[in-house]
Amino acid sequence: MIRAAAGAFMVMAGVAFATPALAHASLLSSYPPDSVLLETAPGTLALTFNEPVSVTELQLIDATGARHTLPDAHLEGSSVVASVPAGLPNGTDALSWRVVSADGHPIGGTLVFSIGKVTAGPAVSARTTAPNVYSVIWVVGLILFAGQFIGVGGGFFAAWIAPEGELPKRARRIITATLIGGIIAGVVSLGLEGVDVLGGGLGDLGGAAPWAAGLATSYASMVILSEIAFAMTMVAMVGPASPLARILSGFALLSVGVALSLTGHASDAPPQSLSWAAAFLHTVGVAFWIGCLIPLGLLLWKPTGNARVALLRFSRAIPFAIVPLVFAGLLLTVVQFTSIADFWTTDYGRILAVKLVAVLALFSLAAVNRFVFTDRAARGDGSGMQALRRSIGVEIGLVVVILGLVELWRFIPPPRAVAAVAAAMSAPASTHAMAPTAMADVTVTPGRAGPVRMTLNLIDPSFNPIVAKEVSVDVANPDAGIEPITRMAVRAADGSWQVDALDLPVAGIWRITVNALITDFSETSMEGSLIIRR
Repeated sequence: MIRAAAGAFMVMAGVAFATPALAHASLLSSYPPDSVLLETAPGTLALTFNEPVSVTELQLIDATGARHTLPDAHLEGSSVVASVPAGLPNGTDALSWRVVSADGHPIGGTLVFSIGKVTAGPAVSARTTAPNVYSVIWVVGLILFAGQFIGVGGGFFAAWIAPEGELPKRARRIITATLIGGIIAGVVSLGLEGVDVLGGGLGDLGGAAPWAAGLATSYASMVILSEIAFAMTMVAMVGPASPLARILSGFALLSVGVALSLTGHASDAPPQSLSWAAAFLHTVGVAFWIGCLIPLGLLLWKPTGNARVALLRFSRAIPFAIVPLVFAGLLLTVVQFTSIADFWTTDYGRILAVKLVAVLALFSLAAVNRFVFTDRAARGDGSGMQALRRSIGVEIGLVVVILGLVELWRFIPPPRAVAAVAAAMSAPASTHAMAPTAMADVTVTPGRAGPVRMTLNLIDPSFNPIVAKEVSVDVANPDAGIEPITRMAVRAADGSWQVDALDLPVAGIWRITVNALITDFSETSMEGSLIIRR
């Protein structure tokens, strides 16, 4: 069993050490737009993300290199908003930002804009997490998983399944070791979370900043609850099974379920209450199943009457764990996926596909154990007992693979997050071009630099449609040195006017003039401006 688990760990470690970290929140737009030239300084700065975030760093570096903190930065919906310091000199400024998404994953970047004139700009080095940090996070996370599932689940087995709490010494040592490992890994993982949030390296763990940053994230709640679960399980493991041991181990198992529902993908997946409940049921079922495997396998290594009693108890109890586990897992998959194609078109889906293969193998072994080997082993059949032990050993190896795959998800956004970003990035931009006697509702799809479609609806001051004979559009971006681009619009079947052959090559503020020929002797020009994202 131990050799199988170790072999599986080495395979998964090879995969994890080659996996880059990806962000789970994405910047959709900013004000001012990136690389824009403004005539005067803006009153506020705004960064809009695809989901709510918390700010860990927001600093403005002006054209002279002076750094300005933005103490009034706050969240408005999914946007981080802050006031611009007064008296900024003309030139190119940089806004350095780093935020943490709702599921505990950090991202950062730099927004550059110019006031009055473009200058060389301040030198800003992006803060990024050292690549080796992610490998360590994966290993530490797997050790934490071992404490949560093997340690807490094993303690539950000792209190509720094993007769009189009787366990082989080796099983007790393994459970205790995973609990101690979980306690240590939980503490270390807080510091690593802080390093990731701040963007740094393993050497930063010697300072206080990463630990403070880690404690400020939702991940800290998960660690604290897990540490409480480890402590309760260790107390329950002292001495024979007792009512107090059962209460403590039961609360510890439930605490692990709550802990792993507080952070990660399920913590912010809509509908949150349903996702949270599914994550809780899934985690509790997994912890019970995994936690029982090692002590049960070691009990059966030298079978006694107590071993057979424990086997029958486990056999009767496991369906009550597997059924909600399966349904909750299916629900979480539906929540996180947008289509069946996500299984082969996204990294998250490919990992899930491999995990499902391992899970199906695990379920197949469990079914054979339940309906073939259990009865034979319970009757004292030596060959059935030996087959059951071997099968449990393979199950443990598969469990290590599955946990390693699950820990890889920490670095990869789920398909629903990727789809939300894609949808937001393709969202249109709109504005109103105005004249004293007319107005044009202007919509550009997508609202970002590149080839776009422009749709125009003409209305009068009373909001009645204007029927025009001919419409043309001039678009210009003087700040970027782009002179007016003129395109003729085509009337669509719904009465709107369309411009298809239009390319807005750069992000920024574009000036729009809509020229409408109302009659042969009457023409109206409407003017406005439009922000185009990068």
